Amino acid sequence: GVHDITPHERFYGKEPDPSYIMIFNSTVYIHITDEKRQKLDPKSEKGILVGYLLEQKGYKCLPRRYE
Repeated sequence: GVHDITPHERFYGKEPDPSYIMIFNSTVYIHITDEKRQKLDPKSEKGILVGYLLEQKGYKCLPRRYE
C-alpha cells in the first residue's frame, strides 16, 4: 500500500541511497581547494559534521579550530 514506501521513493520512483548519511558531530576531513593553499600546505583539515545541505548532496562542516 501507500504506507509501505518512503516519501522519497514515492516522489522519485526509487528507494533513497542512505550511503552518504553520517552521524552529527562526527570527525570529518574538509578538503582545502588549490586556490586556498600553497604547495606544501596540507590538502585537508580536521572538522566536525554539523548538518546537511538542502539544495544538493553534501555536508555542513566546521573546522576543529572553531570548537
